[in-house]
Amino acid sequence: MTEQSAAAAIHYLGRTLTRAEVDAGAHALAGFLAGQGVGSHDRVLLQLQNMPQAVIACQAAWRLGATVVPVNPMYKAAELRHIVEDCGPSAAIVLDDLYATALEPVLAEFGHISTLTTSVADYADPAVATSLGLERTRSSGTWDFLTTTAGSDGPPSFDRAEQCAGEDVAALVYTSGTTGPPKGAMILHRNLTVERQLWREVLRPEPGDAIMGIAPCFHITGLVADLVVALDCHVPLVQMNRFDPAMALTWIERYRPTSMVAAITIYTALLNQPDLTPDKVRSLRTCLSGGAPVAPTTVMRWQDRTGVYIRNCYGLTETSSLVTLTPQGRQAPVDPGTGALSVGCAVAGTAVEIRDDRDQASPAGEVGEVVIRGPQVAAGYWGNREETEVAFRPSGMHTGDIGILDDDGWLYLIDRSKDLIVSSGYKVWPLEVEDVLMRHPAVSEAGVVGVPDDYRGEQVVAYVSLRPGESTDEATLIEFCRQCIAVFKAPRRVTILPELPKTASGKILRRQLREEPAS
Repeated sequence: MTEQSAAAAIHYLGRTLTRAEVDAGAHALAGFLAGQGVGSHDRVLLQLQNMPQAVIACQAAWRLGATVVPVNPMYKAAELRHIVEDCGPSAAIVLDDLYATALEPVLAEFGHISTLTTSVADYADPAVATSLGLERTRSSGTWDFLTTTAGSDGPPSFDRAEQCAGEDVAALVYTSGTTGPPKGAMILHRNLTVERQLWREVLRPEPGDAIMGIAPCFHITGLVADLVVALDCHVPLVQMNRFDPAMALTWIERYRPTSMVAAITIYTALLNQPDLTPDKVRSLRTCLSGGAPVAPTTVMRWQDRTGVYIRNCYGLTETSSLVTLTPQGRQAPVDPGTGALSVGCAVAGTAVEIRDDRDQASPAGEVGEVVIRGPQVAAGYWGNREETEVAFRPSGMHTGDIGILDDDGWLYLIDRSKDLIVSSGYKVWPLEVEDVLMRHPAVSEAGVVGVPDDYRGEQVVAYVSLRPGESTDEATLIEFCRQCIAVFKAPRRVTILPELPKTASGKILRRQLREEPAS
């Protein structure tokens, strides 16, 4: 075995897999899938967490020239049914404990799909698995991922790889897009090539470095910035199945990753750990956050506790991830009018514009929709010409995000257009109110939504969770806001919850907050 093949590829729940082990697993899995009839342009559905199986499966599918379809492990049968019907996968690789309730009912409707199941414990260190209560399980009627990748199932080992063209679809990543049900954004191999290079320049991995794989690999940022870049740069990827703040600190201290890309809620959760010290995270030299609005308060708290500045960035599934970035050595400015922390400046080769309702470019300082042009923009939505024409126009990819560009090219995201609150004729952006609430010393997280009001049209309602050991009440928080912002922006109701509902990537689910009225 060469020194390169013996090098670490993945650190997962106490166990290290070498590059040779990962490559051999991908080779065997590609052979198995080929024997099942999977070939170029076929779709392979993956319902996995951040685990070695995801890395191995992506490599295997791409060696066949196939397309990976990563889906959220929280999806139930109804959500999977839509995706399976939409993209028609030829094979599926899913977590064993999800199979019976999620995918199996769907397979009964759509006929045969070659299915492999795998367990969270499959690649974990046995002692760690025992301490976490993890057991290896098996679903009847499916192929076993672990034995298949060891080469003991299926046809002889796969011995050739298809040549993927730049225009071939590397991944179908489902997103709500601008409107309607989830749509599969077609991420081409040439899109991945562009983003891979962008992220390499951002993370600047060197021999001996490692990447902390916090962002979900079934979302575009985790797939590209963590999984693809780690493979491309031959640096280890630290994975932990699902995020747990205490465990994350353990693995950061043990494996010394040098970079981490995560939603701001992840940094908040780590800040709430009483044993977070600069020494525990001293290896981290690059911390980035994107995917959700970032409160300046949280960035300052993280820098105070760890000595590292969180560089804000911005991207979408439809842009294959990165679009704007806070440059190295710079700190993002705050827009004085809205209090929004800038998400950075456009990355190389990318044009970012603000456009009005007539699709005309707006001058600096004007509020409007963020529109993107660049080589990382996806090819459109799979099998959905109508929605593709709505979002992917000659002027660029219309994001549905509302923002401002200043004279120096800094982009400020105000909110999603659908999240705008209009109360008594006044516009209220939830991000501004959330940032004020998070300045209160007792508040850990905040989510602000508009709810129907017969008199005002909508009223501002807030939900918060508190920092460990802190306490406050509704009246105190409302008065705190009224001291900081205009009265019409201040919430009329505040509900304190143990935890705010979030997506798997850490975004606060405002939609769910709107559907659950404050008591």
